[in-house]
Amino acid sequence: VFDECHLLHPKEGGSDRRALDAMLCILNFARLAPEADLLLLSAMMKNVEEIALWIENLTGRPCLALSSPWKPTRQLRGSIVYRKEIILELESRLNSERSSTKTRGAPASVKQGLKAQPFGLFSLKQTWATKSRHDYAFLPLLRESPLLGVNQQWRLTPNSGEVSSAIAEAAARSGIKTLVFFQKIDNAAARSRKIGKRLGQANVLLSPEERALWETAAQELGGVEHLYLHVEKGYRTTQAAVHHGLLLAEERRLVESLYARPGGLSVLTATSTVSQGMNLPSELVIIAEDSRFDRETNVRQTLEARELLNAAGRAGRAGQNANGIVLVIPGNVVRFDDDRAEIEPYWGRLREIFGQSDQCLDIDDPLEAILDRVHGNLDDESALDRYCVSKLAGAGETAGESDDRLSWAVRRSLAGFRAQKRADQVWVESRVKAALALLTQDKTDAGDDDAYRVIAAKFGFPVGAVTELAKQISIHPLPKGATVTQLRCWFFSRIIGKPKLFEQIFRTGDIEYLFGKSFKEIENAADRTSYAVRKLEDLTRIWMGGQPLRDLEVALGAAPERVGKCKGARKFVVRIVPDLAYAFRLLSLLIQHLESGNEEGAADVPSALFYLGQCVRYGFDTYEKAVLYTILHQENLSRRALHERFEKIRPYLSSALVAETSEETRARMQLALNRTR
Repeated sequence: VFDECHLLHPKEGGSDRRALDAMLCILNFARLAPEADLLLLSAMMKNVEEIALWIENLTGRPCLALSSPWKPTRQLRGSIVYRKEIILELESRLNSERSSTKTRGAPASVKQGLKAQPFGLFSLKQTWATKSRHDYAFLPLLRESPLLGVNQQWRLTPNSGEVSSAIAEAAARSGIKTLVFFQKIDNAAARSRKIGKRLGQANVLLSPEERALWETAAQELGGVEHLYLHVEKGYRTTQAAVHHGLLLAEERRLVESLYARPGGLSVLTATSTVSQGMNLPSELVIIAEDSRFDRETNVRQTLEARELLNAAGRAGRAGQNANGIVLVIPGNVVRFDDDRAEIEPYWGRLREIFGQSDQCLDIDDPLEAILDRVHGNLDDESALDRYCVSKLAGAGETAGESDDRLSWAVRRSLAGFRAQKRADQVWVESRVKAALALLTQDKTDAGDDDAYRVIAAKFGFPVGAVTELAKQISIHPLPKGATVTQLRCWFFSRIIGKPKLFEQIFRTGDIEYLFGKSFKEIENAADRTSYAVRKLEDLTRIWMGGQPLRDLEVALGAAPERVGKCKGARKFVVRIVPDLAYAFRLLSLLIQHLESGNEEGAADVPSALFYLGQCVRYGFDTYEKAVLYTILHQENLSRRALHERFEKIRPYLSSALVAETSEETRARMQLALNRTR
């Protein structure tokens, strides 16, 4: 079952890892489990019939296409607009002030006068399908007039943060649960604080489960002051909170619980993490920003139709709220002349989006751009291209088997299916041939040991990265029975002087996201790698040592007295740690292969190797702690709580055997646990 299957659709540029991994998953699953049925679900999918025919071609069995415009809730959708005469008056005042002011931008005295009452232009139909004035209602949203903004060119801007906050506050006072979408975490957090302050003191008693989540999150971070949710003496003191991708799991579950229950939070500000299928009781959804800043292009880009419609879909909840309201704040100040039924042209772009049904997306194949690039030999060093070809080939035991798998996958891909439908056999054969050539090159890179290619295919790393790590293990062998700490230190010491290997293991975008400007400004690749590896080694040591996130934040360069919400530490834990754990699992498997030929999961594998990836992922510096975590999994202990529990058990734990296996460690740990009870 693949819910939200529109995530298959690639973003512009063809390098969307999430879309690629989703497509690779479907193709490999269909190959590995040919008798399994597939159920793809999405409210966004437009080309349902085509996708059904593709699934038929993929599985060799009939596939039912079900497309229905029915929705479990009804929505009233509107756009924020302003009376034309009011906006013209403000613009005239700005022009007059600009001619008599020597400052580059508008002074504060001018900005304070730029007030206008917001109106909602609501469609009386489910979609904004028409341009007829009779199909729309023009209604005031607030009694007061919030401030509009003004940019450096002295042009009016929507000031969406202020306007959305004012509307959310008014809705909350009317008893309406409100969800406000922003594109940046800082914007969402700042507005949550402001809305909470406007709504005044609240006394929401946390349930025992919620109290436990709050305490766990505070323990992980190193203090309640680092949480995004403020609680005093077991009570939530404001009516607003924030939800975003850098929340710890406990914070996220706590916020969702408080917002979902009656008498809990009234307003939730959020980033797009909530828009993908989250089922929350929102009666009003405000989309405060219809564009985002793209770090790669350095410009603001308008959100795609599916993103806006997905966010709008959070209004109303089946079984609770039969109706929902959606308000979009356009990126420009939209003027509306009700007497003449005239509206600013910018609104037309939004009408084109909301004039569609939710089924707005023709799903494309993210692999098509990869296969075209491989065929054109435009970037023969692309790690992403090699990753996809390796994954399509799978971990075949023989060269012929992997060739057959790759050929099958290209032909059964959505792009291959489309080419065959248009009788473009040349496209199919040329892409198969180019992909096989790249796979052959990877086999050559693997040398005499074909297991490296199999391991590379299994993990999705380039064969070059796997062979280089194996080479380092041979040149710099680890001691027999190496500890988790020794394995960690060895790994970082071996990649610090190898920029290419570093780039093959870690995603450049995630590393730049973590280290920011200080990393980007280093021009030399070797210096950049050295900087990142030393930082990552220190952060990983702190993380696995069980120290709080505030210590990670200090290690990243924050002054101890100005740690704040630990944003850098959160980035490391959420974005980098999973990739680190994956790389350490690769290291573990390579060592097993080189030492004894054992495969991952074998019973006689030393515990340090068996649990290495898990130790990095969950933050344990010894394999005994990882074993304790698996034994006590039903208690849902946090990382720091597990470290504390281990210290209580340590006096009863007998000494480890040399290179003991996971079964031996588990028996030793279970005996120690029994002695403490």
